Amino acid sequence: MAFLKINGKALSWEESKKYHKYIKDQAIKQIIKWMNSIEKGCMGPKFGYEFEFHKIHIDDEKKVCQINLSAQEDIFHDISVHHDENPDYIFQPEFGKWMIEVVPNKPFLYSEVVTLELSMENLWKFVKMKLLEGDFLALGSFGMLGTKNFIKDSDHESKIPGFFHSSTLTENPFMNSKWIPDKCFTSHPRFGTLAKNIRDRRGKKVDIQIPIYKDTKTNLTVKTEDEPNPGMITMDCMAFAMGCCCFQITLGFCSLNLSKLAYDLIIPMTPIILALSAGTSILKGQLSGHDTRFDIISQGVDDRTDDEKDPKSKNYIYKSRYSNVYSYISDNVYVQDYHNDYPKFNIDEVYLKQLMDAGIPKRLSEHFCNLMIRDALVIFDEKIDIEEPSDYSHFENFQSTNWNSVRLKPPRLEDNDFCFKIEIRVPEISITPYENAAISTFVILLSQLIYKYDFNTIIPMSKVDENFRRANLNDAVIKEKFWFRTDGLSLNPTNFWENKSLFCGKKEDLPEIIKEHQCPKKDEELIEEMTIEEILCGCDKYKYPGLLWMMNDYVNRFIDKKEDQEYYRRHLEFIKLRSNGSLMTDAKYTREFVLNHKDYKQDSVVTDKIWYDLVKHVQEIQNLRCKPKELYN
Repeated sequence: MAFLKINGKALSWEESKKYHKYIKDQAIKQIIKWMNSIEKGCMGPKFGYEFEFHKIHIDDEKKVCQINLSAQEDIFHDISVHHDENPDYIFQPEFGKWMIEVVPNKPFLYSEVVTLELSMENLWKFVKMKLLEGDFLALGSFGMLGTKNFIKDSDHESKIPGFFHSSTLTENPFMNSKWIPDKCFTSHPRFGTLAKNIRDRRGKKVDIQIPIYKDTKTNLTVKTEDEPNPGMITMDCMAFAMGCCCFQITLGFCSLNLSKLAYDLIIPMTPIILALSAGTSILKGQLSGHDTRFDIISQGVDDRTDDEKDPKSKNYIYKSRYSNVYSYISDNVYVQDYHNDYPKFNIDEVYLKQLMDAGIPKRLSEHFCNLMIRDALVIFDEKIDIEEPSDYSHFENFQSTNWNSVRLKPPRLEDNDFCFKIEIRVPEISITPYENAAISTFVILLSQLIYKYDFNTIIPMSKVDENFRRANLNDAVIKEKFWFRTDGLSLNPTNFWENKSLFCGKKEDLPEIIKEHQCPKKDEELIEEMTIEEILCGCDKYKYPGLLWMMNDYVNRFIDKKEDQEYYRRHLEFIKLRSNGSLMTDAKYTREFVLNHKDYKQDSVVTDKIWYDLVKHVQEIQNLRCKPKELYN
């Protein structure tokens, strides 16, 4: 999360309202200044990754596993400063006091993809060294969050008296949750203010509703105190959402135009990546009818008012702050206006004109205006009047609280690389370094195809949204079909990409349009529903060869060393086996563990003992003492 080096006063929702227009006005000016200041050539594109983990406490005598709120106290003396004795990895705070984020200290060259698996194994060792092996959990959600005994008591924390029912709500002024106390979020003022201002802006608590996994004895009809909506898992605060852990990959590109094209071409792939990496099967002590965290977070940070969620209202905003992206942004010939078929936001036309008058293309200008449909959620008093010319905090205020599936990130002075970055935000964290490395290899290869081949993944944005809906469902990777282009792959490298000088230099140096290609016809007949296996491995029905076919061609043509080729092929084989069901996703594997546990009652309930046994088993896998044949090759 951004703004963690600021420890000033964070304004309440009422206090911040009078500054909203001013900060948006300044953000527009910062965008224009940023766009006009990009002159130096890229120092060489690189990529990076980041992980989030849970710190837990296991009581082997009582057979319980709880969150441990001391994670950040153990690591940070001052939460605004990153302390680290290791030159390779650094810790960063996250929303929950039991959560930590870990990133490599330096980005990677694209030639270093083959080092990723070892890098991630070393990161696992580093985390275990800091937290102790038994305190470390690499899993999408802490499945007992919000249940009666989910927090470890300690000397510096008051004892938790079971659930937090209405009589104790006054003790939780920020999240106001029935199930999770305020003391669970990190003490930095950004976190509590974010949770409270989301609630205050929408005028009520967030309302997360995820369908429960339906078993033969699952309660689907009777209301209970803790589940007021039969058939659904009900959660009522941001901690359930931002308390999920993820894995993110950031890709660097050497020009604005290339980064915009990469942004667009990757968008239709994000639901596929989400389904391939699905790892969230247990929520609030129950088996979930979804396999990912995506919809949980989307609902958990949704600050829209009832009026803004009403399609008939002039103020309608059709997506949460956390969602698939709003629109394609490049002017490449493959992107046509009809592909941006989302319900148009009521953007500020004055802002749009200012951006376009400054020379920013219309689609990119609309992208920035779409970000600022939202209000600034966390305003620090010391960051209202900004005098430092290189401080783009007003823009970052909107950028960092629009949590979209893909994020375009401008060059930062502190990075000293003048590199445009695309952050892929959808992957679920996997249990093992190997699984995460394989997902990374797949995503990075996808980005490298953009340099070497002419290919097209663009489909209407409404179909990407529908693919996201399907990607959340149980076993989506093998059970669901996804909209995808059948005509977009070719093994012929284009001459357009041969001139490497096009990738470095000023923003106008890279043409937007592949001129030798004609604009594609309106493409309803070229977009079909296919399984993920068909999308990746090919579909005879549509004479479509599959993305892995193109990726393997890339490896054969452009990867020289045999041992490096083997690294790529091994990871692509993993992706293939997961796409056809030969290997399970982590979500399916953990759900199957529960379904086959001797204490399970076919009622979708995960008891403390079942959770304890599952976590102990997951730790055997993540610590590389167990290698289930169902999980990875």
